[in-house]
Amino acid sequence: MTVQRFARVAGLVLAATVLAAGCATSPQATGSSGGSGTTITVVAAENFWGSIAKQLGGSHVTVTSIIANPDTDPHA
Repeated sequence: MTVQRFARVAGLVLAATVLAAGCATSPQATGSSGGSGTTITVVAAENFWGSIAKQLGGSHVTVTSIIANPDTDPHA
């Protein structure tokens, strides 16, 4: 690999890192602060996705499911 090509690749990696860091948010911006820390609000289309999010996040997430009844057709 030539020096110029290495410099280009290193520059692209640095630019991607800076852009990704710019997309990050502070914990206070992503959720509401509670007594035990920050909670993240998750909105799921169907209740089974909400259940998975709750199992993964535990007490760190608050889940709202748009379709809570399993008999409801999500296409209707």
